[in-house]
Amino acid sequence: MMTRKQDLRTGAAVWSDRSSLGPTRTPLASDMETDVLVVGAGISGALIAELLAAEGFAVAIVDRRGAALGSTAASTSLIQYEIDVPITALARKAGEKIATR
Repeated sequence: MMTRKQDLRTGAAVWSDRSSLGPTRTPLASDMETDVLVVGAGISGALIAELLAAEGFAVAIVDRRGAALGSTAASTSLIQYEIDVPITALARKAGEKIATR
C-alpha cells in the first residue's frame, strides 16, 4: 500500500507529513541577542536567513507554525507537483505552446 508520503502524483505536499521532517521547533527558554530576526520560516524566510548568515550576521528565525507550514507548503508544493506532470499531459491541460515553453 502506498502512503501519502510516497505518492508524488496526488498534488499533496510530500513534506506535509511532519513526522519525518526537521528541524523541530524549540520554544525560546531565555532572552537571546541577534543581529537580525526573520519572521516567517517558509522558503522566503529561510533563504533570507541563509543569505544574511552567510554575510556574517547572527540570525534568528521565528514562526508561530514551524518551518514550511504556511504558504510555502501550499504554493511551493503545487509548483513542484506541476513539474512531475509529463509534458504530454501538460499539453492536453494547458496547450502545446505553453507546455513546451
